[in-house]
Amino acid sequence: MCCHGAKSNTFHVPGVEQHAFFLKQLSDARAIRNRLMELFERASNRFISDEERQALTTFVIVGGGPTSIEFSGELHDFIVEDVAKWFPDIKTRVIVVESTDHILGTFDSKLTDYAMNILKSRSEITLKTNTHVKEVRENEVLLSNGEVIPCGLTVWSTGLSSNELTSALSFFKEKRSGRIYTNDHLQVFVNEEDTIPYMFALGDCATPIKGPLPATAQAAIQQAKYLAKRFNQKDFRLKDPKEISTDDYPTFNFNNLGMLAYLGGYGGLADFKKAKKAGFLSWLLWRSVYMTRLVSFKNRLLV
Repeated sequence: MCCHGAKSNTFHVPGVEQHAFFLKQLSDARAIRNRLMELFERASNRFISDEERQALTTFVIVGGGPTSIEFSGELHDFIVEDVAKWFPDIKTRVIVVESTDHILGTFDSKLTDYAMNILKSRSEITLKTNTHVKEVRENEVLLSNGEVIPCGLTVWSTGLSSNELTSALSFFKEKRSGRIYTNDHLQVFVNEEDTIPYMFALGDCATPIKGPLPATAQAAIQQAKYLAKRFNQKDFRLKDPKEISTDDYPTFNFNNLGMLAYLGGYGGLADFKKAKKAGFLSWLLWRSVYMTRLVSFKNRLLV
């Protein structure tokens, strides 16, 4: 079974691997936090120039998906609630770069408009749509319009691509992301028509051939439960792997329970089939879901 995840998609943009921070692992979050504290401490040095100080406290977030927007919301809270208290004389800039004309493309259009208006209303945040990054350098970012942004931190969150293990496997894959194609039973394809009956894939390393699922924990958890139930079937455990049949077993059907996103400032988005909400109550729901879904009691206390 393949369930080894994925890595951030750099789209082969020069300098990303060397100079940008990612938002995929817990270690990434720690590295970003440490970098932020380092930058604010350096910016508090009264002997540096205003230009250098402005560059140190300019943060570029590449991507307009839920991860990027939630990070910009958390960064907004950090700046307003903590930085303003510790470093009252330092001004910060947060620049969100999105290649399309809107952010949060998987959300309802009204919620997307609401989120864009919230971001634009914040003095420290600049939203640049229809713009992509051409190169990431050590202390600056080059945009497609020729603009060069001096910055202290670049955070890259533009979707997923296959990791080294997935790339090495000789399965039938999606060309753009390199993710493994699966059928309705989560069995992997070896070519456009044939699957391996005893080989399964789920989560970020795989994508259904009929159409992609959201790259979220919600989808991966449902896939894991489906396969766990399948593997515990008596007929499955007794059969030779090459004789496994799916004729008498139901297909996997993703049940979209909805999407939530945090915007900062105790505001959020809730996108469900029968309800579309934004504001404080959406944040409260977002917070409640995170608290109840965190694995351990220790993690709940830390949050």
